[in-house]
Amino acid sequence: MAKTWLIVGVTLLVALVVGAVAIAVVTMRGGERLLAADSPEGVVQRYLLALRREDYQEAHSYLSSYLQTRCPLDRFVSDYYWPYADEDQQVTLEKTQRYDDSAVVRVTCWSSSA
Repeated sequence: MAKTWLIVGVTLLVALVVGAVAIAVVTMRGGERLLAADSPEGVVQRYLLALRREDYQEAHSYLSSYLQTRCPLDRFVSDYYWPYADEDQQVTLEKTQRYDDSAVVRVTCWSSSA
């Protein structure tokens, strides 16, 4: 059971990183226009901006308390890897679905250098 939660947690973390990278790249094309800080999209954008600045402590702070517990800061820093960081990425915010106390931010991303 604990292994299942760990897999779910890591999967959510990877999905969050991918979505964050995608949103940040899109919003930074014409300058850094920040989305509302209290919106799911704005949180994802700020998470990505923190990663771009290599401010892993700030990026880690955007994770849910559950993920922060499952992936402490030292592990988050040592395990962070985005293989496409040097590529020219394009991202489109597709939709956001809000639930009671959570949201899913869906994006599409592709490499414009291909």
